Amino acid sequence: MNPFTGGTVALYGLWGNRGTVHSTMDTIRSFAKTAGYTAEPVVDELPDRRTDDGSTIVRHRWFEPGRPEVALYAVMGGGHTVPHPVMRFPRALNLLAKAVRTAATVNRGWNP
Repeated sequence: MNPFTGGTVALYGLWGNRGTVHSTMDTIRSFAKTAGYTAEPVVDELPDRRTDDGSTIVRHRWFEPGRPEVALYAVMGGGHTVPHPVMRFPRALNLLAKAVRTAATVNRGWNP
């Protein structure tokens, strides 16, 4: 898993240097630039439908008529699992990964 802020990729951030990566924001800005956008994205926090999971989702979105939409849904306060409103991960994984229930990533991909 790549670090959100960029830097060295290592197992649990500790072992086995797998190289250096750009930050998530640098990466999404590169996609936006490739799509022809020069302005900053529209940034909004999505409604927090599950206040008990301690996470929120911030959307960074570039959109104009005639251009492909570019969007990043950043899960703030999440863990290393795929966000899903119902699915639970084994309790042992909760030590490393918090289950985020604010949104289903599959739904966001198909119904932004």
